[in-house]
Amino acid sequence: MNTIDGLVPPDSFPLGEMTTAEFLRDYWQKKPCLLRAVWPGIEKCLPVNADELAGIAAEENTEARLISGTHAKHNWKVEYGPFESEDYTQLGEADWTLLVQDVEKHYPPLKQWLSNFSFLPSWRLDDIMISFAAAGGSVGPHTDQYDVFLFQASGKRRWQISDTYNPELLDHEEIKVLREFSGDQSWDLEPGDLLYLPPNVAHFGVALEPCLSYSIGLRAPSRAELFAHLAEWFSHSDDQGGRYQDADLTNNDLDASLGKVDQQAITRVQMLLNSSFDSSNELTQNPDLADWFCQFICAYRLSGAPEPAQVALGENEMAILLADAGVLYRNPWSRFCWRSDNNSSWLYATGMKIECPQQLAELICEPADTLNFKTQNILLDTTTIQVITTLYNKGHFFFENHA
Repeated sequence: MNTIDGLVPPDSFPLGEMTTAEFLRDYWQKKPCLLRAVWPGIEKCLPVNADELAGIAAEENTEARLISGTHAKHNWKVEYGPFESEDYTQLGEADWTLLVQDVEKHYPPLKQWLSNFSFLPSWRLDDIMISFAAAGGSVGPHTDQYDVFLFQASGKRRWQISDTYNPELLDHEEIKVLREFSGDQSWDLEPGDLLYLPPNVAHFGVALEPCLSYSIGLRAPSRAELFAHLAEWFSHSDDQGGRYQDADLTNNDLDASLGKVDQQAITRVQMLLNSSFDSSNELTQNPDLADWFCQFICAYRLSGAPEPAQVALGENEMAILLADAGVLYRNPWSRFCWRSDNNSSWLYATGMKIECPQQLAELICEPADTLNFKTQNILLDTTTIQVITTLYNKGHFFFENHA
Protein backbone atom coordinates (compact mmCIF):
# COMPACT_ATOMS: atom_id res chain seq x y z
CA MET A 1 0.00 0.00 0.00
CA ASN A 2 1.19 3.49 -0.79
CA THR A 3 1.44 4.96 2.69
CA ILE A 4 3.02 8.24 1.62
CA ASP A 5 1.67 9.84 -1.55
CA GLY A 6 -1.67 8.06 -1.33
CA LEU A 7 -2.37 9.49 2.12
CA VAL A 8 -1.15 13.05 1.61
CA PRO A 9 -3.70 14.86 -0.53
CA PRO A 10 -3.10 18.24 -2.20
CA ASP A 11 -4.17 21.44 -0.52
CA SER A 12 -7.25 21.46 -2.75
CA PHE A 13 -8.74 18.39 -1.04
CA PRO A 14 -11.59 18.01 -0.31
CA LEU A 15 -13.30 21.31 -1.18
CA GLY A 16 -11.18 22.44 -4.11
CA GLU A 17 -11.27 26.22 -4.53
CA MET A 18 -14.35 26.53 -2.32
CA THR A 19 -13.78 27.87 1.17
CA THR A 20 -15.03 26.09 4.26
CA ALA A 21 -17.27 29.06 5.05
CA GLU A 22 -18.88 28.87 1.59
CA PHE A 23 -19.47 25.13 1.84
CA LEU A 24 -21.03 25.30 5.30
CA ARG A 25 -23.16 28.31 4.40
CA ASP A 26 -24.43 27.20 0.99
CA TYR A 27 -24.34 23.40 0.92
CA TRP A 28 -23.91 21.65 4.26
CA GLN A 29 -27.20 19.83 5.00
CA LYS A 30 -28.88 22.03 2.38
CA LYS A 31 -28.14 20.83 -1.14
CA PRO A 32 -25.74 18.60 -3.12
CA CYS A 33 -22.34 19.91 -4.15
CA LEU A 34 -20.12 18.57 -6.93
CA LEU A 35 -16.43 19.39 -6.63
CA ARG A 36 -14.24 18.61 -9.61
CA ALA A 37 -10.57 17.55 -9.56
CA VAL A 38 -10.01 18.10 -5.84
CA TRP A 39 -7.32 15.37 -5.92
CA PRO A 40 -5.74 15.19 -9.38
CA GLY A 41 -3.74 12.03 -10.03
CA ILE A 42 -5.31 10.07 -7.17
CA GLU A 43 -5.55 6.91 -9.30
CA LYS A 44 -1.73 6.79 -9.43
CA CYS A 45 -1.32 6.74 -5.65
CA LEU A 46 -4.35 4.96 -4.23
CA PRO A 47 -4.16 4.35 -0.46
CA VAL A 48 -6.16 1.13 -0.99
CA ASN A 49 -6.54 -0.30 -4.48
CA ALA A 50 -8.94 -2.95 -5.78
CA ASP A 51 -6.70 -5.93 -5.02
CA GLU A 52 -5.99 -4.70 -1.50
CA LEU A 53 -9.71 -4.11 -0.94
CA ALA A 54 -10.40 -7.71 -1.95
CA GLY A 55 -7.73 -8.79 0.54
CA ILE A 56 -9.45 -6.88 3.35
CA ALA A 57 -12.80 -8.40 2.32
CA ALA A 58 -11.27 -11.87 2.78
CA GLU A 59 -10.62 -11.26 6.50
CA GLU A 60 -12.94 -12.84 9.05
CA ASN A 61 -13.70 -9.68 11.01
CA THR A 62 -14.52 -7.52 7.99
CA GLU A 63 -18.01 -6.23 7.18
CA ALA A 64 -18.16 -6.79 3.42
CA ARG A 65 -20.97 -7.29 0.90
CA LEU A 66 -21.28 -8.26 -2.73
CA ILE A 67 -24.32 -6.74 -4.42
CA SER A 68 -25.24 -7.78 -7.93
CA GLY A 69 -28.13 -6.96 -10.24
CA THR A 70 -29.56 -3.99 -12.11
CA HIS A 71 -32.32 -1.50 -11.50
CA ALA A 72 -33.93 -2.33 -14.84
CA LYS A 73 -34.35 -6.01 -13.92
CA HIS A 74 -34.90 -5.55 -10.16
CA ASN A 75 -32.83 -8.71 -9.69
CA TRP A 76 -30.76 -7.58 -6.73
CA LYS A 77 -28.77 -10.18 -4.82
CA VAL A 78 -26.72 -9.67 -1.66
CA GLU A 79 -23.92 -11.89 -0.33
CA TYR A 80 -21.86 -11.37 2.81
CA GLY A 81 -18.13 -11.86 3.34
CA PRO A 82 -15.53 -12.98 3.89
CA PHE A 83 -14.94 -13.56 0.17
CA GLU A 84 -12.47 -15.66 -1.77
CA SER A 85 -11.23 -14.99 -5.30
CA GLU A 86 -13.63 -17.52 -6.83
CA ASP A 87 -16.56 -15.54 -5.43
CA TYR A 88 -15.74 -12.73 -7.87
CA THR A 89 -15.09 -14.91 -10.91
CA GLN A 90 -18.56 -16.41 -10.56
CA LEU A 91 -20.08 -12.94 -10.91
CA GLY A 92 -18.70 -12.26 -14.36
CA GLU A 93 -17.40 -8.93 -15.62
CA ALA A 94 -20.42 -6.68 -15.16
CA ASP A 95 -23.24 -5.58 -12.80
CA TRP A 96 -21.73 -6.24 -9.39
CA THR A 97 -20.18 -4.24 -6.53
CA LEU A 98 -17.96 -5.12 -3.58
CA LEU A 99 -18.52 -2.86 -0.55
CA VAL A 100 -16.27 -2.91 2.52
CA GLN A 101 -17.09 -0.91 5.66
CA ASP A 102 -14.63 0.53 8.19
CA VAL A 103 -11.62 0.24 5.88
CA GLU A 104 -9.66 2.74 7.96
CA LYS A 105 -9.87 0.31 10.89
CA HIS A 106 -8.32 -2.48 8.86
CA TYR A 107 -5.71 -0.15 7.39
CA PRO A 108 -5.15 2.39 10.21
CA PRO A 109 -2.94 4.86 8.25
CA LEU A 110 -6.04 5.65 6.19
CA LYS A 111 -7.65 7.09 9.33
CA GLN A 112 -5.43 10.14 9.04
CA TRP A 113 -7.11 10.80 5.69
CA LEU A 114 -10.20 11.78 7.68
CA SER A 115 -8.31 14.74 9.13
CA ASN A 116 -8.92 16.49 5.80
CA PHE A 117 -12.54 16.82 6.86
CA SER A 118 -11.63 18.69 10.04
CA PHE A 119 -13.97 21.52 9.04
CA LEU A 120 -16.66 19.23 10.52
CA PRO A 121 -16.81 17.99 14.14
CA SER A 122 -14.56 14.92 14.25
CA TRP A 123 -17.06 12.96 16.35
CA ARG A 124 -19.55 13.25 13.46
CA LEU A 125 -17.29 11.31 11.09
CA ASP A 126 -18.32 7.67 10.92
CA ASP A 127 -16.12 5.51 8.68
CA ILE A 128 -14.60 5.14 5.25
CA MET A 129 -16.44 2.65 3.07
CA ILE A 130 -14.68 1.66 -0.14
CA SER A 131 -16.46 0.00 -3.03
CA PHE A 132 -15.14 -1.61 -6.16
CA ALA A 133 -17.65 -1.92 -8.98
CA ALA A 134 -17.44 -3.78 -12.25
CA ALA A 135 -18.94 -2.01 -15.25
CA GLY A 136 -22.65 -1.55 -14.59
CA GLY A 137 -22.16 -2.20 -10.88
CA SER A 138 -24.57 -0.42 -8.53
CA VAL A 139 -26.44 -0.75 -5.26
CA GLY A 140 -29.60 0.73 -6.78
CA PRO A 141 -31.35 4.05 -6.22
CA HIS A 142 -31.71 4.82 -2.52
CA THR A 143 -31.62 7.51 0.14
CA ASP A 144 -29.41 7.94 3.20
CA GLN A 145 -30.48 9.51 6.47
CA TYR A 146 -27.07 11.09 6.94
CA ASP A 147 -24.59 13.25 5.04
CA VAL A 148 -22.15 11.50 2.75
CA PHE A 149 -19.09 12.46 0.69
CA LEU A 150 -18.61 10.29 -2.41
CA PHE A 151 -15.05 10.45 -3.71
CA GLN A 152 -14.13 8.90 -7.04
CA ALA A 153 -10.72 7.25 -6.70
CA SER A 154 -10.45 5.41 -10.04
CA GLY A 155 -12.59 4.76 -13.09
CA LYS A 156 -15.83 6.57 -13.89
CA ARG A 157 -19.21 6.46 -12.19
CA ARG A 158 -22.44 8.17 -13.20
CA TRP A 159 -24.46 9.66 -10.35
CA GLN A 160 -28.08 10.74 -10.71
CA ILE A 161 -29.88 12.54 -7.90
CA SER A 162 -33.41 13.67 -7.16
CA ASP A 163 -34.85 15.81 -4.37
CA THR A 164 -38.36 14.46 -4.93
CA TYR A 165 -39.05 10.76 -5.17
CA ASN A 166 -41.55 8.03 -4.42
CA PRO A 167 -40.39 6.50 -1.11
CA GLU A 168 -41.84 3.07 -1.92
CA LEU A 169 -39.15 0.37 -1.73
CA LEU A 170 -38.72 -2.92 -3.53
CA ASP A 171 -39.70 -6.01 -1.58
CA HIS A 172 -36.18 -6.98 -0.57
CA GLU A 173 -35.18 -7.98 2.95
CA GLU A 174 -31.52 -7.02 2.76
CA ILE A 175 -31.22 -3.77 0.81
CA LYS A 176 -33.44 -0.70 0.64
CA VAL A 177 -33.84 0.13 -3.04
CA LEU A 178 -36.38 2.60 -4.36
CA ARG A 179 -38.95 0.93 -6.58
CA GLU A 180 -39.04 3.93 -8.92
CA PHE A 181 -36.42 6.56 -9.65
CA SER A 182 -36.15 9.46 -12.06
CA GLY A 183 -33.06 11.65 -11.76
CA ASP A 184 -33.23 15.45 -11.83
CA GLN A 185 -29.48 15.89 -12.28
CA SER A 186 -26.74 13.64 -13.60
CA TRP A 187 -22.94 13.80 -13.40
CA ASP A 188 -20.14 11.53 -14.54
CA LEU A 189 -17.49 11.50 -11.82
CA GLU A 190 -13.87 10.93 -12.82
CA PRO A 191 -10.85 10.21 -10.58
CA GLY A 192 -10.33 13.08 -8.15
CA ASP A 193 -13.94 14.30 -8.19
CA LEU A 194 -16.05 14.47 -5.04
CA LEU A 195 -19.82 14.66 -4.61
CA TYR A 196 -21.41 15.79 -1.34
CA LEU A 197 -25.00 14.74 -0.62
CA PRO A 198 -27.06 15.95 2.36
CA PRO A 199 -29.57 13.59 4.00
CA ASN A 200 -32.70 12.41 2.17
CA VAL A 201 -31.50 13.10 -1.36
CA ALA A 202 -32.29 10.12 -3.58
CA HIS A 203 -29.21 9.05 -5.49
CA PHE A 204 -28.32 6.35 -7.98
CA GLY A 205 -24.74 5.54 -8.94
CA VAL A 206 -23.73 3.21 -11.77
CA ALA A 207 -20.16 2.33 -12.73
CA LEU A 208 -19.44 3.27 -16.34
CA GLU A 209 -16.28 1.16 -16.13
CA PRO A 210 -14.46 -0.74 -13.36
CA CYS A 211 -13.99 1.83 -10.62
CA LEU A 212 -13.18 2.49 -6.98
CA SER A 213 -15.25 4.87 -4.86
CA TYR A 214 -14.52 6.06 -1.32
CA SER A 215 -17.52 7.00 0.80
CA ILE A 216 -17.19 9.09 3.96
CA GLY A 217 -20.37 8.88 6.00
CA LEU A 218 -21.45 11.03 8.94
CA ARG A 219 -22.97 9.84 12.20
CA ALA A 220 -26.51 11.14 12.63
CA PRO A 221 -28.39 9.28 15.38
CA SER A 222 -32.17 9.30 15.17
CA ARG A 223 -34.42 10.42 18.00
CA ALA A 224 -35.43 6.78 18.48
CA GLU A 225 -31.79 5.73 18.85
CA LEU A 226 -31.13 8.55 21.30
CA PHE A 227 -34.15 7.66 23.42
CA ALA A 228 -33.30 3.95 23.37
CA HIS A 229 -29.77 4.55 24.62
CA LEU A 230 -30.95 7.17 27.08
CA ALA A 231 -33.39 4.66 28.58
CA GLU A 232 -30.57 2.14 28.98
CA TRP A 233 -28.37 4.81 30.55
CA PHE A 234 -31.12 5.72 33.04
CA SER A 235 -31.61 2.05 33.89
CA HIS A 236 -28.17 2.05 35.53
CA SER A 237 -28.96 5.05 37.76
CA ASP A 238 -30.29 4.66 41.28
CA ASP A 239 -33.70 6.18 40.53
CA GLN A 240 -33.83 5.03 36.88
CA GLY A 241 -34.54 8.60 35.81
CA GLY A 242 -37.35 9.24 38.30
CA ARG A 243 -40.92 7.96 38.62
CA TYR A 244 -44.33 9.15 37.51
CA GLN A 245 -46.01 11.14 40.30
CA ASP A 246 -49.42 12.76 40.73
CA ALA A 247 -49.29 14.35 44.19
CA ASP A 248 -51.40 17.19 42.75
CA LEU A 249 -54.29 14.83 42.06
CA THR A 250 -57.70 16.15 43.19
CA ASN A 251 -61.23 14.77 43.11
CA ASN A 252 -62.05 17.16 40.26
CA ASP A 253 -59.41 15.44 38.13
CA LEU A 254 -61.19 12.10 38.26
CA ASP A 255 -63.30 11.29 35.22
CA ALA A 256 -66.47 9.24 35.41
CA SER A 257 -65.24 7.10 32.50
CA LEU A 258 -63.22 4.30 34.02
CA GLY A 259 -59.85 3.66 32.42
CA LYS A 260 -59.56 7.06 30.76
CA VAL A 261 -56.07 8.62 30.66
CA ASP A 262 -56.78 12.34 30.96
CA GLN A 263 -54.80 15.30 29.70
CA GLN A 264 -53.36 16.03 33.15
CA ALA A 265 -51.74 12.58 33.18
CA ILE A 266 -50.19 13.15 29.76
CA THR A 267 -48.91 16.53 30.96
CA ARG A 268 -47.26 14.87 33.97
CA VAL A 269 -45.58 12.31 31.70
CA GLN A 270 -44.29 15.09 29.49
CA MET A 271 -42.98 16.97 32.53
CA LEU A 272 -41.22 13.83 33.75
CA LEU A 273 -39.53 13.35 30.39
CA ASN A 274 -38.66 17.05 30.16
CA SER A 275 -37.08 16.90 33.61
CA SER A 276 -34.78 14.04 32.67
CA PHE A 277 -31.89 16.43 33.08
CA ASP A 278 -31.42 19.23 35.58
CA SER A 279 -33.34 22.21 34.21
CA SER A 280 -31.32 24.65 36.30
CA ASN A 281 -28.71 24.61 33.55
CA GLU A 282 -28.94 25.71 29.96
CA LEU A 283 -29.38 22.65 27.76
CA THR A 284 -25.99 23.09 26.11
CA GLN A 285 -24.33 23.39 29.50
CA ASN A 286 -26.09 20.48 31.18
CA PRO A 287 -23.37 18.15 32.52
CA ASP A 288 -25.65 15.11 32.75
CA LEU A 289 -26.82 15.49 29.18
CA ALA A 290 -23.27 16.09 27.93
CA ASP A 291 -21.94 13.12 29.87
CA TRP A 292 -24.57 10.77 28.48
CA PHE A 293 -24.24 11.98 24.88
CA CYS A 294 -20.44 11.78 24.78
CA GLN A 295 -20.55 8.19 26.01
CA PHE A 296 -23.27 7.39 23.49
CA ILE A 297 -21.69 8.95 20.41
CA CYS A 298 -18.32 7.26 21.01
CA ALA A 299 -19.95 3.86 20.64
CA TYR A 300 -22.69 4.70 18.14
CA ARG A 301 -22.77 2.42 15.06
CA LEU A 302 -19.42 0.90 16.00
CA SER A 303 -19.34 -2.66 14.69
CA GLY A 304 -16.36 -3.67 16.81
CA ALA A 305 -14.88 -2.71 20.15
CA PRO A 306 -11.40 -2.78 21.74
CA GLU A 307 -10.53 -5.76 23.90
CA PRO A 308 -8.60 -5.24 27.16
CA ALA A 309 -4.85 -5.72 27.06
CA GLN A 310 -3.77 -9.32 27.52
CA VAL A 311 -1.30 -8.21 30.18
CA ALA A 312 -2.24 -5.15 32.20
CA LEU A 313 0.53 -2.68 32.99
CA GLY A 314 1.16 -0.66 36.11
CA GLU A 315 1.94 3.03 35.98
CA ASN A 316 5.65 2.50 36.67
CA GLU A 317 5.91 -0.02 33.82
CA MET A 318 4.06 2.37 31.53
CA ALA A 319 6.39 5.25 32.41
CA ILE A 320 9.46 3.14 31.53
CA LEU A 321 7.98 1.92 28.24
CA LEU A 322 6.90 5.41 27.18
CA ALA A 323 10.28 6.89 28.02
CA ASP A 324 11.91 4.19 25.90
CA ALA A 325 9.56 3.83 22.92
CA GLY A 326 7.75 7.15 22.94
CA VAL A 327 5.17 5.92 20.44
CA LEU A 328 1.80 4.30 21.12
CA TYR A 329 -0.53 2.90 18.48
CA ARG A 330 -4.22 3.70 18.68
CA ASN A 331 -6.59 0.76 18.51
CA PRO A 332 -8.39 1.33 15.18
CA TRP A 333 -11.69 0.36 16.83
CA SER A 334 -11.37 3.07 19.47
CA ARG A 335 -13.33 6.29 19.15
CA PHE A 336 -12.47 9.35 21.18
CA CYS A 337 -14.06 12.67 22.00
CA TRP A 338 -13.73 15.08 24.88
CA ARG A 339 -15.56 17.89 26.64
CA SER A 340 -14.82 20.43 29.33
CA ASP A 341 -16.88 20.96 32.46
CA ASN A 342 -16.01 24.04 34.51
CA ASN A 343 -12.33 23.54 35.33
CA SER A 344 -12.15 19.88 34.32
CA SER A 345 -11.84 18.07 31.00
CA TRP A 346 -13.16 14.62 30.28
CA LEU A 347 -12.06 12.14 27.65
CA TYR A 348 -14.49 9.57 26.28
CA ALA A 349 -13.18 6.42 24.64
CA THR A 350 -15.73 4.07 23.05
CA GLY A 351 -18.16 4.49 25.93
CA MET A 352 -15.75 4.91 28.86
CA LYS A 353 -15.06 8.20 30.61
CA ILE A 354 -11.87 9.45 32.24
CA GLU A 355 -10.76 12.82 33.57
CA CYS A 356 -7.98 14.09 31.33
CA PRO A 357 -6.04 17.33 30.77
CA GLN A 358 -7.41 19.16 27.75
CA GLN A 359 -4.12 19.24 25.80
CA LEU A 360 -3.71 15.48 26.21
CA ALA A 361 -7.36 14.86 25.29
CA GLU A 362 -6.95 16.88 22.09
CA LEU A 363 -3.86 14.90 21.08
CA ILE A 364 -5.54 11.58 21.82
CA CYS A 365 -8.50 12.58 19.64
CA GLU A 366 -6.36 13.36 16.60
CA PRO A 367 -7.23 11.16 13.58
CA ALA A 368 -3.89 9.36 13.32
CA ASP A 369 -2.85 5.77 14.00
CA THR A 370 -0.03 6.71 16.40
CA LEU A 371 0.48 8.94 19.42
CA ASN A 372 4.10 10.11 19.51
CA PHE A 373 5.12 11.53 22.87
CA LYS A 374 8.52 12.68 21.62
CA THR A 375 7.55 14.62 18.50
CA GLN A 376 4.42 16.08 20.08
CA ASN A 377 6.24 17.23 23.23
CA ILE A 378 3.84 15.57 25.64
CA LEU A 379 5.01 15.87 29.23
CA LEU A 380 5.08 12.44 30.84
CA ASP A 381 3.86 13.62 34.22
CA THR A 382 1.88 11.58 36.74
CA THR A 383 -1.51 12.55 35.30
CA THR A 384 -0.51 11.66 31.74
CA ILE A 385 0.88 8.30 32.84
CA GLN A 386 -2.33 7.55 34.75
CA VAL A 387 -4.55 8.38 31.75
CA ILE A 388 -2.45 6.42 29.25
CA THR A 389 -2.16 3.42 31.56
CA THR A 390 -5.94 3.27 31.99
CA LEU A 391 -6.53 3.56 28.25
CA TYR A 392 -3.84 0.97 27.48
CA ASN A 393 -5.25 -1.57 29.91
CA LYS A 394 -8.72 -1.06 28.41
CA GLY A 395 -7.29 -1.83 24.97
CA HIS A 396 -7.35 1.63 23.39
CA PHE A 397 -3.58 1.77 22.85
CA PHE A 398 -0.76 -0.69 22.32
CA PHE A 399 2.99 -0.74 21.73
CA GLU A 400 4.27 -2.10 18.45
CA ASN A 401 6.12 -5.02 20.09
CA HIS A 402 4.31 -5.25 23.40
CA ALA A 403 0.85 -6.88 23.31
